[in-house]
Amino acid sequence: PENVLRGLESEPKISDFILLKELGAGSFGRVLLVQHKITQAKYAIKAIDKRNTANIQEKPYFRREIEIMYRVHHPNVVKLFGHFEDNNYCYFIMEYIAGGNIYSLVPKSRSISTQQKASIMKDVISAVYFLHHMNPKIVHRDIKPENVLLDKGTVAKLTDFGWSNYMQGDMKRTTVCGTPVYLAPEIINNQGHDEHVD
Repeated sequence: PENVLRGLESEPKISDFILLKELGAGSFGRVLLVQHKITQAKYAIKAIDKRNTANIQEKPYFRREIEIMYRVHHPNVVKLFGHFEDNNYCYFIMEYIAGGNIYSLVPKSRSISTQQKASIMKDVISAVYFLHHMNPKIVHRDIKPENVLLDKGTVAKLTDFGWSNYMQGDMKRTTVCGTPVYLAPEIINNQGHDEHVD
């Protein structure tokens, strides 16, 4: 964060926060709901376990995820406020979105109005359009219901930029990445892909 780089404030540490509950877990680590001890503000902290050998191999992706999230400022993208690390974890301090992800709505989908579904789609498209029109373009590569969060039940926000990357000109990327059940055909067929994969 800018204030840490300029020496205006010290780097955060996990002891600055009170753990309220675990929001989710995956192969990378955990996402925690925390409250800052001084400001009382609530955040979602993504804690990536550095002791996990798979995470060590993926370290360049974490660095790029941090870089991309600091660059992206859009109402339909989860905000990264800061990051820090200790001996065991790398932490991302992110905006807390209380409504959860839209995957959790699937069992209740009959109770969601067509208008709300359209609003969610509009918000996701708005986020993707913004990413694809940045300079350089950003491709998300892991858009799925679990990575779309609902803020106050009305605003959808895209999260988890772990597979994101930059796209320049007419280049194609060949990395096989994303969540297997949601992979685009061009990734499955190893044809090379650009931002249209989103």
